[in-house]
Order: sequence, then C-alpha cells, then structure tokens
Amino acid sequence: MAKKILAAIFLFIVLFSSFIVTMPILIFSNEFSDFGKIDNFDSYYYTSSNVSTTEKLNLDIIKGEVKIKYVDPSYDYSVKIDVYVEIAGAKVLGNSYLDYFDVIWENYSSPLNFTMLYKSGIDPIEVSSLIKNISIVVLLKEDMIFDINTDLKEGNININIPFGVSTNNIKVNVERGNIVFDFIYCVIGGNISGSVNVGNIIFRLYDVQYTRNCFWNLTLGNGDMLIDIIQDKDIGANITGSGEINTGELRVLYKDYNPNVGALFIFHSLFGEMGIVEGFREGENEIDEEQWWLSRFLFYSYGFPGLNYYNISLYRPNNPPDSGYVYNLLNTNNTI
Repeated sequence: MAKKILAAIFLFIVLFSSFIVTMPILIFSNEFSDFGKIDNFDSYYYTSSNVSTTEKLNLDIIKGEVKIKYVDPSYDYSVKIDVYVEIAGAKVLGNSYLDYFDVIWENYSSPLNFTMLYKSGIDPIEVSSLIKNISIVVLLKEDMIFDINTDLKEGNININIPFGVSTNNIKVNVERGNIVFDFIYCVIGGNISGSVNVGNIIFRLYDVQYTRNCFWNLTLGNGDMLIDIIQDKDIGANITGSGEINTGELRVLYKDYNPNVGALFIFHSLFGEMGIVEGFREGENEIDEEQWWLSRFLFYSYGFPGLNYYNISLYRPNNPPDSGYVYNLLNTNNTI
C-alpha cells in the first residue's frame, strides 16, 4: 500500500513538473509564432530629358533618417530615392513595409512628390516599437537645379550641396529631430528655410556664392542652433537672414577674408556667454533692463556693406539669465 502511495506521489510530481516546464514553452511558442523581421530595400526613379529647367521636389515623410546628396551627371537618372526599412517583432511575419506605410512616388509631372506616411488605421505608437531602421537617401543629378521642400515628422535630415553644384529654394520642416545643412563651395539661387520643433539645427556655409539676393529663415522651438559661415570668395549678392530659438543655445561662427564682403549681425535679447569680435565695430547697441526683450547688440564689419554683404538678425525671445548667444566674429581683411 505504501509503495502505491509513493508511486502516486512520484507520478504527481512528474506530471506537475512537466506542466510547469511545458506551459511556458506553449505560451512562448504561441506568443512568438507570428514574430518576424522585414528587410526591404526599394528604389524610385525619375529621369528628365531637360536639364535646363528647375525641378521641384517635395518630400513628405513620417519617420526616418533622410539624406539628400548629389551624384555625377553620368548617371542615367535625374532623381533616385533609395528606401531601406527594417521592422521586427510580433505580428510582422509575412508582412512587408508596405503593409505599414503608404509610399507614393508621383514622377510624371512637376512637381515631383514622394510621400511615405503610415497607412490609415495603423497605430503609430505600436508600429514605432517595431521599427528598427528607416533610411531614405535622395540622390540628385549634379547638373540639375532643384527646389527642395521637405516635411519630416520624426527623424533627422542632412542636405549636402557640394562643390560646384547649383541649387534653388530649400525648405525643411522637422517636428522632432535634427536638420543639418552642409553647403560647401556651391551656388545658391534661392531662399533657405529650416524649422524644427524639438531638435537641433546646424547650418554650415563654406565659400558659398549666390546668383541673386537671398533670404534665410531658421526657427527652432527647443534645442541648439549653430550658424557657421566662412567666406573667402565674393558672394555675388546680398544675404538677409534670421535665426530664432525659444529654448537652447545659439552659436554663431563667422569668418570672412574678403574685403568685398561685409557683414552685419544683430543680436536681439543678448544674454549669457559671449564670444570674440575681431574686425567688427559695434553699432547702435541698446539695453533696456526693464524691457530686456528689446535689448540688442549690432556688430558691423569694417567693410560693411562692402560690394555685397550678410545681414543676419538673431533672436532669443525667452532668454533665461544664464543663456543666450555664443559668437565668434572674425573679419580679417577689413580691419583698420
């Protein structure tokens, strides 16, 4: 009798142990039976037979790392957009990225429109947890001129205009993320606009030339802004610009080595750490302690206005007492 009881107890222990072991396996297997991974790479093309016209390119993208670059004219396309999407997680098995995004490429007439947005009914929060990488590279032909208009909900965008390339108007809006403008030894024939709600703006211009008077407009809600200008050649036109941030640091670096180039910087609501001013003279500076938001400092290069000039206004409307501008202004060939 005792043996039968011991055998029953032993059997119960074995069955219970098996249950403890197998149930998590069954639950885990059921939970991850639809686990999958998407690695999709697609390319979208446009070819123009007329390189003398200015093409308008509109990009409307919900999420991703976006790079706009230029390629050699020997390529047989005018625009190429490479899209790489990596998605992994539950309920992904058997899907493609087109089950989550509507991708539309309208390349049959001007303007060219590329759109990548979530499909109707998709929960952005749920999908965002599955997205591992979205990379979008826009390749433009170097011998063509483009108007570029980009709206990006979340992510970073880098626009690189290299040596000898001409561009027209550029407008970029980012809700959350960063904008990087790298304009190096290129030719600009239009206005430049960059807007970020939360993120950073980097605006670099090295020896850029202009075909007409242009306007810059940079606005930033929460983040840091860097404006970095180096000018050795004649600029060819007059540039009026503004930069404004609500919360964060605004850094200005300016160097020109050309006696034909002048510069005026107007720092509104000037507080916080200040930098070096060499080769500039102070203008009609005003400080009103009771109305600090009207305070401003003006700095002119000694050659201003020169043959052509930069006229840049900078704003910090909500300056805390311990922050503001960091600037370094250098005007070597125009010093007395």
